[in-house]
Amino acid sequence: MRTPTPLWPEFPESVTARNEPVWKRRVIRTVAGTGLLASLIYVIWRPIVTMAHANPWLGALLYAVELLGLMNFFFYVHDLWQLDDQLPWHPPAQDYKVAVIIPTYNEPREVLLPTVAAAVTIRYPHETWVLDDGSREWVAEMAEMLGAHYHTRPDHSHAKAGNINAVLPVLQKHGIELIAVFDADHVPKSTFLDHLMGHFDDPKVALVQTPQDFYNLNSFEHARLRHGGRYGDQNLFYRIQETARNGNNSAFWCGTSAVIRLGALISVGGVATDTVTEDMHTTIKIHKAGWKTIYHNEVLARGLAAANWEQFSTQRMRWAQGGMQILRKENLLTDRRLTVEQRVSYFGGIMSWFQSWYTLTFLTIPIITVFTGALPMSASFEVFFPMWLGNQVVQQLAQRTLSRGAAPTWHAIVFSILRIPAVLPATFTLFSRKPLGFKVTPKGKLGDTRERARTPNILRALIIASGMSLIWFAVTATGHSFLHYHHISGVCWAAGWTTFDMTAIVAAARRIRSDDFSSDRRGSFRFDLGGTVVVNGQAVPLKDMSLAGGRVLLPSGSVTVGQSVTLEVPVVDLPIPLQFTSVVRSVRTITPEDHVGGHFAPPETCQRQHRRYRRHRTFTAPGRHFGTPAQGRPAMVQVGVEFIDSDTVEVALLAMNLFRTGASILVPYRSRAHRPLDLSRQPDIMVQDQPGGSRTSGRTIEAELDALMGLYR
Repeated sequence: MRTPTPLWPEFPESVTARNEPVWKRRVIRTVAGTGLLASLIYVIWRPIVTMAHANPWLGALLYAVELLGLMNFFFYVHDLWQLDDQLPWHPPAQDYKVAVIIPTYNEPREVLLPTVAAAVTIRYPHETWVLDDGSREWVAEMAEMLGAHYHTRPDHSHAKAGNINAVLPVLQKHGIELIAVFDADHVPKSTFLDHLMGHFDDPKVALVQTPQDFYNLNSFEHARLRHGGRYGDQNLFYRIQETARNGNNSAFWCGTSAVIRLGALISVGGVATDTVTEDMHTTIKIHKAGWKTIYHNEVLARGLAAANWEQFSTQRMRWAQGGMQILRKENLLTDRRLTVEQRVSYFGGIMSWFQSWYTLTFLTIPIITVFTGALPMSASFEVFFPMWLGNQVVQQLAQRTLSRGAAPTWHAIVFSILRIPAVLPATFTLFSRKPLGFKVTPKGKLGDTRERARTPNILRALIIASGMSLIWFAVTATGHSFLHYHHISGVCWAAGWTTFDMTAIVAAARRIRSDDFSSDRRGSFRFDLGGTVVVNGQAVPLKDMSLAGGRVLLPSGSVTVGQSVTLEVPVVDLPIPLQFTSVVRSVRTITPEDHVGGHFAPPETCQRQHRRYRRHRTFTAPGRHFGTPAQGRPAMVQVGVEFIDSDTVEVALLAMNLFRTGASILVPYRSRAHRPLDLSRQPDIMVQDQPGGSRTSGRTIEAELDALMGLYR
């Protein structure tokens, strides 16, 4: 028996840590050590040789941030010096009683449903709990329909941390030993628990964290690289730095996609509630209590990355604020309950938020120099340039080598500028004892119109100041202003840096203002797909699809806006397509931009594919892009359709395929039945890992299919 292979989006692997041969590790350490030594020599040399005749205020400011940069570089080298071999997964030596918990507050159905549906289909025996701080009736109904427990509380204090703490006594009474925590938008694979349980055979292990990876790779924090790869602003941390922390037992909980020993969590008083980064703060308490943590560097769940500037800045501000609170509340450098390496790792991680001050200073000092002629250092070109260039080359090489390619220089610079508006005000939290509210990152639909974000005032000011300073430089250098540059070579150097800096700031501002990252009108993420679906009985090419609808290509004039249509979607292992009653929301003429470099799949090709699917349960996608129709064929339009009155189980089945959880569910349900259905424990369910291997309730796959087909005949 052959299986259909329809909607199946690709999630490319991000740059990640790999087991390194000894020779490579030695090379990396040599380069890193050389970079650290060169930086140390430079900061010793600088005040001796270059500050005697410099402007004292600018000189002191520049030297202070250079010392800050050296300190952060030391922490960077410390964290990435030892990249341990990857920890393989192995089956547990005993069975554990596990609860999967999903804290939620205001996430829409299209965001929450895939996570709950995927959670209940995790293969390892477990309970699934939806912790709803929004007390929403539809969430309770969805949890019951999918076979999950529903929990809410009358008191909504302490946000996510309080939500989790409220259910801990209940789980303890149920005899739960381990809890897996997922944010409402993080969709786990069916093998999530299988690959992590073995780590808990060590009774000292309190936490196993996995990487946060994302399915919306067109998000604000992702960018395409020239060589075809993809930059992610969080790749360095999740795929390299956290792995390296295994070597000194300082890997920490990142809020989601992790498993925690319930006894360990209760022993430290539950999830920390006195900072807005409850995950990191809780891990510090766990480490102080003598527990061990592990980072399992394998993507076992994917979530929503920050889709626009608002989400990006909200997240970074909250993380920086929480870091400042921890720095004020915990004696990280002196607490003897932490090892020396743990203290350095935690302190260095929090101090990295002050890097925004470092970036801002290096952006503003050249501008001040151009406007005033005051120099932050004084040395001849022959003396200064070789020393500066040598230090920069060695340090950049060391940073690139230590990052294992996860931090390309240009993108790292642009994103360091993007963090400035969010992180700078957050650092003042260090001096405030005022409690902070937990600001939830908005997900899903953000409005009825697409609106571009405004460029933050600080970036606008930097762009204007940079542009004006370059004009002033041209006027002054040609003798047309009252100012006279006494050291023209130094000012020329500053003008050159201002030009480079302005280019990077403009790139950051353009990213914020880009239409690609405007506010989202869609409730669910759309996957770019190649395949065929059936609209009103006609097989047509599919362009993209979400849990709320999709876009298809239809002959011009075949549908109108507001018209009701039936959409049939083939999914893995289900012998007949899912059917969705839909309404046409938009009809758009195909433009050259829609099909450049592609090919057009004519209706007759789609019909042949559809007949093949019906006969043999196989499917071949006609292509991801569709070009200009050949002469004599009807003109095509791009049609957007929205599902209406869709059944919860139908949407759950679609989610299993779109989000590639590794589990495809065969559920004997009748459309619109609206009855409780436990997806993880129904007797007539098959859970299948892709590409092979299955587990059934004792009957053969063929028997399951025949039984299911009988329900539809």
